[in-house]
Amino acid sequence: MTVGLMLPTYLDREERLTLAESADDLGVDAVFTGESASSNLFIDLTWIASRTSTVTIGAGIANVFSRSPSLIALSAAELDGISDGRVVLGLGTSTPPLIEGVHGLPFERPVSRTAEYIDIIRAGWTGDRLDYDGDFYSPSGGRLLETPVQDEIPIAVAALGPSNRRLTGAKGDIWLPHLVPKTVLGDLAEDVYDAARERGRPADAVDVYAYVPTAIDEDIDAAYDRVRRHVATYAGSAEPYRDAIVDAGYDVAMAVHRTWQDGDRDAAAQLVTDELVED
Repeated sequence: MTVGLMLPTYLDREERLTLAESADDLGVDAVFTGESASSNLFIDLTWIASRTSTVTIGAGIANVFSRSPSLIALSAAELDGISDGRVVLGLGTSTPPLIEGVHGLPFERPVSRTAEYIDIIRAGWTGDRLDYDGDFYSPSGGRLLETPVQDEIPIAVAALGPSNRRLTGAKGDIWLPHLVPKTVLGDLAEDVYDAARERGRPADAVDVYAYVPTAIDEDIDAAYDRVRRHVATYAGSAEPYRDAIVDAGYDVAMAVHRTWQDGDRDAAAQLVTDELVED
C-alpha cells in the first residue's frame, strides 16, 4: 500500500514545508498539495522539491482551465528535473467557485477539456513538434525545450462523475477520488478499470490514490467536527461534490448544500452525519 500526505492549503507555507520534510524523513511515500486562491501549486511544489530528497511530489491538482496544457506540461517537466524525477502530475476540473469566481472563466465541458489536456501534455513531454487540432487548444509547430527526467510523468486524474472516471481509465495512470465514501469506492473504480480494458490496457495500469480526510485530536467530537466542516465545504460550495455524495446514498448532502448556499456554514457542517464522516 502506498501512503501519502495531502498538505492543507490553509496552513501557511512554512508549516506545509515542515510537514513535507517530516514526511520525507519518516519514509512516507508521497506528498501532494493543491492550490486555491491562497497558493500557487507549482511554486509550492518547487519549494517542497528543494527541501526533500526521496518522497514523491504530487500536484493535487492543477486545474484544466487557468493554465494552457503546454504551460502545465512545461511546469511539470521542469519540476521533475528539480526533484530528480519524483513528480506525479494531478489534473482536474477544480470547482465552479474557483474557476468562475476567481479566474473569471466559464466552467464548461470539463471532461472534454481534461481529455485534451492529457493528450497535449503527453505530446509536449516528447520534445517533438506539436501538431494537435483540439476544441480548446491547437498547438502547431512549436515544441517544449524542457522534457521530464522520468520517461513519462504519471498523470493522475481527480474524477467524480462516471464520464470522468472512464476518461481516467482510458488515458490516466492514477485515479484521485476525493470525498468518495469507501462503501462505494470499489464499485466506482470498476468504471476506471472497464475503460482501461476497453483501451487494451490491463486494469492494474491505473492505480487508485484515494484522499481520506483525517483529523487527529484528543477530543473525538472535535475531530469529527473538523471532518464535518471539510465535507460541508465541498458539498456545500460545489455541486459535483454534492451530487457524488448523494449518488453514494447520502441524501443529506442536498440539505448541506442548501444550508451552505443560504450562508449558514456552521449549520451546514453540523448536518454532516457521523455515518458520512466515518465512510
